[in-house]
Amino acid sequence: MTRPQTLTDLQCAARFLYLQQHAFGGKVTGQTFGTATTGPAINLLRMEENLSAAWQRLAGTYFANLFWFVCAERYDRAHTFV
Repeated sequence: MTRPQTLTDLQCAARFLYLQQHAFGGKVTGQTFGTATTGPAINLLRMEENLSAAWQRLAGTYFANLFWFVCAERYDRAHTFV
């Protein structure tokens, strides 16, 4: 198993997406995985499609590595959620 500390940013993002999609309730910490007596709902063949959909949704998005209150002071405006 590859140690997460050795992954590139892109690999880390893909790993995060995979874990979020397959962990019970999409929990970031304390992830658990359910069991079933039926076939798996996981379709690894759709991973590329899911990554592409996420990329399209986030295209043009800016990420700010700030404390929440600094981000709110900087970007929150009356028209933010119009």
